[in-house]
Amino acid sequence: MQDKASALAVPSSDPEAEERRRREAEEQRLAELRAHGTPVTPEAFAEWKARFEAEMVRFESASPSGSAGMLHRPAWFCASSIPAIP
Repeated sequence: MQDKASALAVPSSDPEAEERRRREAEEQRLAELRAHGTPVTPEAFAEWKARFEAEMVRFESASPSGSAGMLHRPAWFCASSIPAIP
């Protein structure tokens, strides 16, 4: 048991193994961050909401119908830019 513990404490001279351990540690750190998420404060949410609403106003004003140029099926059939089939 002592040999296993001392083997883990000694740094490896293998650069590939060291890189693999470093990547695994970084992946573990990122997984822990994702598990906890980003804390949302009322101030941060208000800032985000203001930016989002401004973006939506720009998005809706850019398209004449308010759908940003995306046509759903009934609008596609009724669009005047689509040539009629004889």
